[in-house]
Amino acid sequence: MTAGLFAFMLAAVLSCAFTASPPFDPLIPNYDNIPQCMQPPQAGLCLAYIPSFYYNPATKKCQSFIYGGCRGNLNRFFSEVECMRVCGEKDQPEEKDPIVELLPAPEEPKSEANVDICSQPKQPGLCYAYFNRFYFNGEKCESFVYGGCDANQNNFLTEEECNKACPPKVVENQPKAEELPKIVEAEVSMPEENVDICSQPKQPGLCYAYFNRFYFNGEKCESFVYGGCGGNRNNFETEEECNKACPPKIVESKENEANQQ
Repeated sequence: MTAGLFAFMLAAVLSCAFTASPPFDPLIPNYDNIPQCMQPPQAGLCLAYIPSFYYNPATKKCQSFIYGGCRGNLNRFFSEVECMRVCGEKDQPEEKDPIVELLPAPEEPKSEANVDICSQPKQPGLCYAYFNRFYFNGEKCESFVYGGCDANQNNFLTEEECNKACPPKVVENQPKAEELPKIVEAEVSMPEENVDICSQPKQPGLCYAYFNRFYFNGEKCESFVYGGCGGNRNNFETEEECNKACPPKIVESKENEANQQ
């Protein structure tokens, strides 16, 4: 693990731990009335990278998943030993429990040696974290968003690792295919040059992370919650950066103007 990656993970954990809890999200189910060991894996809304374990009542085993650092539920343990100690010895009814029927575990392959990693489909998973990963799409490696749990082996931390495991296929005599991305990129980037950043509206984005950011509201910079993806350029990590890019407007009162005259 590089120092930069460790610093990012630590910052994400501290950000989630010391900021206010996110408001209730209807997309995140409430598991208060479900026994601890029967709750499905929940990565949470933050973007930390914490390897954890949850008990799978369908397989009666503890399986690994990635916890994002905030929210989630009680079926989360930092080690497989702890997970089995709490949940493995309990008698879990299988026929009457609705969770087993609602969230069945996929059948595990009989032999991992016979699985072609590069032919496995893209699998974002069922959890709600937001991790940039890479997978081989049959021709080349491309990025996708991984939710933090229930993945397959076609899931790589970097594009370099993906290319090493699944070398891209070289297609000869197709110059037009190489020109298309350049044309699309030019069409997307040109409007941004003429946009006044400070006049863009607040845009939380479409994802479910929880980051404190700042935007210019037309008069001054104020904080808002950014979801982690999408949004626009009126989005700053600190209030200082926001004020530097969009200086606050000073509005003098009529009384001050009269006194000066």
